[in-house]
Amino acid sequence: QLNLLIHEWDVPSVNLLGAIDNGSGQWASGYVADNAHPNTAGHAEMFYVIVPSLLDALAAEKPQPQRVENTSLVLTKGETTQRIALTPENVLHSFTLTFGFKTTDTGTLASFVTATGDSAFIKINAQGKLAYETYSTTATKTSTGTVNDGQWHNASLTYYYAWGKTILYLDGTQVNLTPLSEKHVPTGFHINDFGDAPQSAAYREVFLHRAGMSKEEIQALHQGKMLKSSLEIYAPLDAEASDKLYNAAQSLNTLEWEERQTTAINKPRTGGMLPEVKYVYSLTGRQIACFPASDNTSLSSLPKGVYILKQTGGTHTSYKKIVLFTNN
Repeated sequence: QLNLLIHEWDVPSVNLLGAIDNGSGQWASGYVADNAHPNTAGHAEMFYVIVPSLLDALAAEKPQPQRVENTSLVLTKGETTQRIALTPENVLHSFTLTFGFKTTDTGTLASFVTATGDSAFIKINAQGKLAYETYSTTATKTSTGTVNDGQWHNASLTYYYAWGKTILYLDGTQVNLTPLSEKHVPTGFHINDFGDAPQSAAYREVFLHRAGMSKEEIQALHQGKMLKSSLEIYAPLDAEASDKLYNAAQSLNTLEWEERQTTAINKPRTGGMLPEVKYVYSLTGRQIACFPASDNTSLSSLPKGVYILKQTGGTHTSYKKIVLFTNN
């Protein structure tokens, strides 16, 4: 109850319970020094739930996020297929990935890759049911009812690193009653897929929280509440907007398009490797420009002002604040 209250305060917050809980409101085994304090590993987990660029977003006066209704984005599989990439700003352990979807097809809706290059998937199986398939176990979590019914549904995958458990939720209700036991470090997430994507699917409201979340929190999110603690990404997904992937969360992280044609992937991401690209953003988090990391001249074409420069390459992402004093 207190966690839910803090989520909805009109100030930034972090979800410490989602870092070190064992699912019963107690310290996760191996992360406690005494009844009142975590050990060094427990403190590290608490720090991981802090959004890395939160203070930069506050300095840039980026407003608090508000839930957005009646927007969506349709992705279609064809000779060229797009998916949406979400890359955490820094080391990520616990997380909750939530998104809305609507389709009459089957296929992979979302996935994530780990630091060791393994992948796990949220998909609609051949029976039309929602399933979580993971590399770490032969067990899967599958919904009892079908979800390729042309109606909107919400999927939430929550993972507690310290507890070592993953739980799948559909429309605010836990899928199966036993959490999966697994341990991994996610390095990248995707919405939609390439070859295994549904023929056509609509998506809306993508959330990435840097913490595990309880059933009460998942239910509140499904009911339309904005839960802001440890929220790194909130993308309403608006097909009519100029920035269709705008991140409204109080962070400077961004979502990116990835596209595959029948013969190539324009932006490959294998085993967590990032393409070498520079992105330029305004202080409110909107993307201004994108160009290869080797291009050292494109910055000079921008109007004078203050920007955030994000550079990716290999497994590393860096951020810098840049000031352009002339219009040259």
